Amino acid sequence: MNSNIRKVLVCLGAAALALGVLSSCKKDDDTTEYYYLSGTLQVSVPEYVYPSTTLTVTPKGISHPEGGRIGYYFTPSWTSVADTTKSAYASDLPDSSYTFQAPATDGTYTLKVNAYTADVYYGTTTTEYITVVNPGLNKSLSNTEIRSTNPSFVDSRDGKRYYYTYDITDLHWMKQNLAYEGAGKAYKECEVMTDVLGRYYTWEEAATACPDGWRLPTEAEWNAFSDQSRSGDLMVDATFLGTAMWTYSRDVKITNSTYFGAIPAGYAVVEDGTSSFAGVNDYAAFWVADEYNGFGVYKYINSNTAGVMTGYADKNSFMASVRCVR
Repeated sequence: MNSNIRKVLVCLGAAALALGVLSSCKKDDDTTEYYYLSGTLQVSVPEYVYPSTTLTVTPKGISHPEGGRIGYYFTPSWTSVADTTKSAYASDLPDSSYTFQAPATDGTYTLKVNAYTADVYYGTTTTEYITVVNPGLNKSLSNTEIRSTNPSFVDSRDGKRYYYTYDITDLHWMKQNLAYEGAGKAYKECEVMTDVLGRYYTWEEAATACPDGWRLPTEAEWNAFSDQSRSGDLMVDATFLGTAMWTYSRDVKITNSTYFGAIPAGYAVVEDGTSSFAGVNDYAAFWVADEYNGFGVYKYINSNTAGVMTGYADKNSFMASVRCVR
């Protein structure tokens, strides 16, 4: 081979090697290390809302370690708008809030929130669930076996209509849980659920919560019909947003033969002004007018037990449903 050609090839090989080294170094220089934002992204929305409710949410809980800007994408599942962008230097500033309208149709929807930055920090995402509830008769709550032609009355205090049975042991009994908002608590503090599950009252509140002309039943009045009944005779096979409310059990056959129409609203406990709710889909608990050794007396049924049972609870912290009689 011509010595001049050999010299050119050697020089080209050296140049290629040099370029490879330089290229490799350049690639390493461009490798970016990403970091995490401080804290946890939090968005608070009511769990249950009326149709078309206007809501405002403000992301909180995260911050940029270097004080940089954080942006947010809000993506509602019920709209064709892909997302809405807001941004703020701190995640709790007003310009990071997002106002939107809940859907007009009942059902469960999602609001996805993404936090992001334009620098070397990973974004983060959270998803909140929002259930739109239509509180009308046999709307979101259906299969209650209540018909608009059933006997009813209107509570003069707030205009709410209640349906009742013709007769159980010589008494009229409400077929719905009391929903008087002058006392008690709504399920998870969501007022729309008052017209679905009724409200939860302490024994002290229940003693005076019934409308004019109605009152709490006594334990003896409860026993007069429930001692001859099984729990399924009091239960109605109602659905909420299309899903059966009572948890299925082979030991309990739901017939609602008493026309009482019990739904599994569960119960609540209030402590330091904060209410916690439990037993929904499994229990129904109802105060009676009696006391025992300083405790309030209540009757309850659950999805796994055929009998109607009696319980005793603190009169100011335990909260149960109310059915009034006259």
